[in-house]
Parts: sequence; C-alpha cells; structure tokens
Amino acid sequence: MFYFDKESENVLFNDKYPRIKTLCDGRVFECKPDTTDDFKNLPYPDNHFNLVIYDPPHLQQAGESYMAIKYGTCNFEDIVAGFKECYRITSGTLVFKWNDTYKKINEVINAFGVTPLLGHRRNGSGDTHTIWLIFYKN
Repeated sequence: MFYFDKESENVLFNDKYPRIKTLCDGRVFECKPDTTDDFKNLPYPDNHFNLVIYDPPHLQQAGESYMAIKYGTCNFEDIVAGFKECYRITSGTLVFKWNDTYKKINEVINAFGVTPLLGHRRNGSGDTHTIWLIFYKN
C-alpha cells in the first residue's frame, strides 16, 4: 500500500493470498502479489536481499471487515516467525511496520529478540499507533 512505484523492478511484492473483492460501496480492492510464498518459510537463501520491508497483518481477528480484506489477519506467533524469516533473508536492512493497537511495540521487539536501530511513531491525522522500525544487520 505504501509503494510509490509498484511496477519497479526493485520491488518484489509477496502476499500469501492474492484477492479481488468488491467492497460494500462498489469499489474493487485488488491484491496482485508478484509471489505468493508463505512469509514464515521464504524460498530465498540467507542474506539474499539488501532491503526487506515486513508489513504483516496487525489484526488477529477482524471478521469480514474492510481491514481484514485489505490487510488480512494473523496470529502473533506467525508474525514473530515471519520477522525471523525476513531477518534471515536480508543482508542489511529490515524495515518493519506495526500498529500497536492490540500488541504493544515493546512486546513485539522482545519477541523478535533483535533491537531496532531506529524507529518512528506516526503522529497526526489521529493515528498514533503506527510505528516504523529499522533493523540493521552488520
């Protein structure tokens, strides 16, 4: 959702569930990933990418809501496993986006077992729960 150039050859977009869904207001939501691999078991060797962006589903339950359709849902154990897999395949930088409405960021970082280099909490427009963290691997 945050890529400016989704067609860039530098972007490999992975989502386990491609989907097209007509929303209640008639708009069509489409998720067309380049690959559909399980983010807990990615088919890449260690240190394969210079940069990995990990933006997992933040919700554990959302029913058939727009948020569930757009972003999906996931249990926390899978999110931690996905982080470890993303960290494995990066040779340098891992960008992690989180919303701590349901699981606080300190709990998340502790579960990862890796300390971020820096981070930013979004302020403004009413959203103070979105957090970006940068993990750097030497």
